[in-house]
Amino acid sequence: MKTKILTTVLVLGLSSAAFAAPGYQAPQHAEHFRPGAGMHRPLPQAWTSLSTLSLSRLQGKQTINLTGRQAFSKLKLEAATGNTFVDKLVIVFGNGAKQVVDLDKNLAMRGAPLFIDLDGANRRISKVVVYGKGGRRAAINVLAT
Repeated sequence: MKTKILTTVLVLGLSSAAFAAPGYQAPQHAEHFRPGAGMHRPLPQAWTSLSTLSLSRLQGKQTINLTGRQAFSKLKLEAATGNTFVDKLVIVFGNGAKQVVDLDKNLAMRGAPLFIDLDGANRRISKVVVYGKGGRRAAINVLAT
């Protein structure tokens, strides 16, 4: 009985020593598990919430005034609750320039969000005006990155 245990310990010990030897190389198929080994994943975008607009019974426009100094390059509109028809957005930048985006899109709770690329590079936004019509208990989130 003791010889079986001793033999097992020696076999396992020697096989472990072979893997720990300085000349040991990992198999090539394990290459993709190492960080920085040629696989580049895009970093997740950090979205900043600008506002959640309660658009119930909206018949016209609603304005989001921003006071921060942060610069953005994209906007994202997503339905928080209910359904909302978004006719257009008017984005007013820190220098007074405007970008008008005609959307004519429906935002639904389980639908895809809308993404808007801002003109120019990173720009400070002073105001976003949303034109549209909100359904019953409708609300949308306006985010930026």
